[in-house]
Amino acid sequence: MSGPPSRELTRQERAAIRRLVLYAIAKQYHVSLDWLFGISDNEFSLSSMGDIISFLLELNELTELRYELEINDKFFNDIETEDNRWYANIKFYGNEKGHLYNADMCQFLASLNESRESFESYFTPKDMFDIWKNGKLLITPPCQ
Repeated sequence: MSGPPSRELTRQERAAIRRLVLYAIAKQYHVSLDWLFGISDNEFSLSSMGDIISFLLELNELTELRYELEINDKFFNDIETEDNRWYANIKFYGNEKGHLYNADMCQFLASLNESRESFESYFTPKDMFDIWKNGKLLITPPCQ
């Protein structure tokens, strides 16, 4: 005998390796697995806090879009009250010079706010809200 006996991978082991490879491809190219398999038109997904943090860090790198952060984490006697709550704001100034997409972002957020309030108050049905969302995705220009 020469060397240890070879062992064939089990079906579960092969499936686990395929999942890891597909996950690595999706992560490398910043696309969702649903998009990779043609299940969804969304190239990316925000399914974890890591995805959200990654998105915000990438947003921070854009020169066409600038935002400020406002954090309120200071409380009298270290007690949060109804009038003084812990929060974090992301602010976009619509007329910010040198940041071409700030005005578009402000207009989009105003439209989102109105549409979301209408949906959440049951004035707009879900299918109409989804049509609004898909329409916004179709007309959005790419960042350079």
